[in-house]
This record gives sequence, C-alpha cells and structure tokens, in this order.
Amino acid sequence: MMEAVLAVDEEGVLGVDGRLPWNLPDDLRHFRALTLGHAVVMGRKTFESIGRPLPERENIVLSRDRSFQPEGVKVVRDPKEVLGLEGKVFIIGGAHVFRVFLPHCRTFHITHVAARIPQEGQLARISLEFLRGLTITRAEFHPKDARHSHAFTLCTYERRWPAERDPIKPKPL
Repeated sequence: MMEAVLAVDEEGVLGVDGRLPWNLPDDLRHFRALTLGHAVVMGRKTFESIGRPLPERENIVLSRDRSFQPEGVKVVRDPKEVLGLEGKVFIIGGAHVFRVFLPHCRTFHITHVAARIPQEGQLARISLEFLRGLTITRAEFHPKDARHSHAFTLCTYERRWPAERDPIKPKPL
C-alpha cells in the first residue's frame, strides 16, 4: 500500500534551496511516527538534503545517477521497482517523486502550513489539484507558538476509487 507524506504552504511550496522553509517539530514527530518501521521513497535531492538514511526505515532513493551509491539506502533507477514493493510504502519527496507516485497513492498525510513562502531561491513546488475529490478523514490544527514557526494543520486524505478501478482489490478466497 502506497501513501504520501508531505508538508506544503498555501501555494504548494515544499521546500526552498533544498530545505524546509519552516520549523515544525510536532510535524516532524508526526512524520517519524507514521513512517517508522516502513519503507520511505525519496529522490536523490531529498536524500541529500536530509544528509543520511532515516533510522529504523528502509530508505529507497530514486536516482538516474549511476555513480550515486550511498551507504544505508537502496538506490532504484526505475519507478516501476517501487510500484512492486510489498508492505506499507511512504512517498516522502521531492516534487518530481511526488508527481510520479501520487496517482498510485491511496492515503495522503499532508501538513498544510499556514504560510506563503516568499518566491525567492530555488523552490520545490507541487500543484495541489490532486486534492480534488479526496476525502478528508483527519484534520488536527496546531497554532503557531514558541516552538513552531507557523500554524499548521495535519490532515489525512483518502482516495476512493470505484470498485472496478481499485488497484488494491481483495484477492478471491
């Protein structure tokens, strides 16, 4: 089962110059709780921005760069390899990886950051149009405070496919 985890501002900005443009410790704690013990799929730039494999998770990095072989991660060249993974798989970024895998996700854990990040620097952005037609199953607001640079809402969305299109059909007994 494939799920996406991302944080975006009101304009769909995911990051600036390879970094998160906000400080939200409770969002990071939520991310860790969701992904611990599962596979996380990211692009090379996202992996490099993190700087190391995420502990207690299977780290899968999508990269066309043949010389890219960091320790502690599985490097995948073809997105089809990710689609065949067993168990719960979390797509965690960046923008290109989200565009490739969002159509295959059923659950979306999205942190909506109450901000409009200045349009300066190298922006990683995604269109939020994919949210149309999804069902919100959870929304938890967190105000801005001394620990959090912005207010934010942790949301979970579910995709409801018609039964005939559902890629996760139960197998006949």
